[in-house]
Amino acid sequence: MVRTLRTLLDRVPPHLFVAASAWGSRIISAVTGLFMVRVLTQSLGTEQYAAYAILGGMIGWFSLTDMGLGSSLQNFISERRGKGESYNEYVTTTALLGGVCLLFFVAALALSSDELGTAVLRKFDFFSRDLKRKYFLVMGLLSIGSAIGGISYRIWFAEQKGYLANLTPALASLVSFILVVGVSRTGKSHSLLWMLSAGLGTSAVLPMLIFIVQVVRKKAVAFALDWALIRPLFIRGMKFWLSGVLAACVLQIDYLVISQYLAPKDIVVYNLSSKIFLLIFFVYTSLLGALWPVFAEATAANDWNGLLRHVRKTIAMGVVPVLVGTAIFALFRDRIIALLSPKEVVEIPYDLLALFGFYYLLRVWSDVFGVVLKSMSYMRPFVIYIPFQAAINILVQVVITREIGVRGVLVGLIASYLLTAVWIAPWFVFRRKRRMTAEVG
Repeated sequence: MVRTLRTLLDRVPPHLFVAASAWGSRIISAVTGLFMVRVLTQSLGTEQYAAYAILGGMIGWFSLTDMGLGSSLQNFISERRGKGESYNEYVTTTALLGGVCLLFFVAALALSSDELGTAVLRKFDFFSRDLKRKYFLVMGLLSIGSAIGGISYRIWFAEQKGYLANLTPALASLVSFILVVGVSRTGKSHSLLWMLSAGLGTSAVLPMLIFIVQVVRKKAVAFALDWALIRPLFIRGMKFWLSGVLAACVLQIDYLVISQYLAPKDIVVYNLSSKIFLLIFFVYTSLLGALWPVFAEATAANDWNGLLRHVRKTIAMGVVPVLVGTAIFALFRDRIIALLSPKEVVEIPYDLLALFGFYYLLRVWSDVFGVVLKSMSYMRPFVIYIPFQAAINILVQVVITREIGVRGVLVGLIASYLLTAVWIAPWFVFRRKRRMTAEVG
């Protein structure tokens, strides 16, 4: 019986285990995250929670502080594994480069936190300039730690152990929730500084510790720097980093815009809606993360039929959750809002939900082709079209948000995808297919 079960499990593709673990861990993270919102809104109130949401929205920018080394390392490991070769030296070199990035960006943050904190929290006049600096500094330090430590997750994904990379954030979210609840029950519950530390601290410390353990367990000598590996790791990493910067101008500009043009009430509306839809969309992104190394190995073997079969199935598995999730959110909107914000009056209009749903359907289509390109380390397409996408998004969001409020953020995102990524990303994938097939032929 046990042998039969093991045989059946061995037949299941590793990426499905990774995706299944991601879905399970996301359920845990989602439940704790939603209850964390409830605790935060009750403890901080609408205005301070809006500030918490704005600062949380900056984390995506700080995720760039790994300089693309995590993605670069993941692809090198996948390539080495495909050839049956060792990759420990790549882990060593990446760890040392990551340490350099950590020191550099911490120093840069310390020098700029006063001006940046004041600018990001411009609408929150009830905070002093010094408090704005402290809030931004704490958020930035923890986010940098999370970004560098996150390289450990890339190693697990490349080793087909992505289930560990999925379960660890779930554990971190549980610990963070416990800490936030603990802070809320003390006299410091009114302090945004304590809530930021409790809510973000574990996600920074835990992956950093894991990364250190990974380097040590692979018996990689941390001080034996292999200069021959620095250039390829860094150059490939810079391609991913540049792509990430450009993508951030599309996906991370929203909180910068709303921090300048929306009132705290509207910021809370956008934040709560985003959290629900990110939960819905994570079912899809978890599958994409699991399939990255599968795509890399398929393209390395020039198995385009297998690759496109995975693409079609992945798109189908993304469309269904978005449609169903949007419908459920609309049907139970009032109950969901009451659960998340029982003490504060928050109204989320139906047309905003429709805009969110349509936007994420566009993401389902374009993101899968984007991951295929990244799995090949083919970053040129992103450099070509993302600047135009970012410019469209920023222009539309800034102009429209002033006129129609929170809906303008979604209009900008939708316009930027329809005019660029939705058709350009697949075009580059099929262009690459034709070239590689012709070379083999």
